Amino acid sequence: MKRFRIVYKEEAISDLQAIRSFIDQSFSGDSDTVINALVSRIRSLEYLAMSFRVRHPRKTPGLSIYAVVELSYVIYYRVDEREGIVRIQTVRHGARRQPRRFP
Repeated sequence: MKRFRIVYKEEAISDLQAIRSFIDQSFSGDSDTVINALVSRIRSLEYLAMSFRVRHPRKTPGLSIYAVVELSYVIYYRVDEREGIVRIQTVRHGARRQPRRFP
């Protein structure tokens, strides 16, 4: 089984920070539980990257967008098989408008 390296885009890091801040402000904490679950799911992509749904298929290798759900959040990512990299694009709450395009 191939192991992929996880790389976060700046947007994904900002998303996780915003999720933590929102939970801490709105629900008096316990953001650690949510963030730990999201990061754990992201880490699982090292071995399971190709196991989840292709959300936006592309003909060019490495440009298709995959999506996996954890708790109420959707984690969007790209898989570059040749480079052995999973690129985390963004993390969105399922109730929010989901992205239509990815740069």
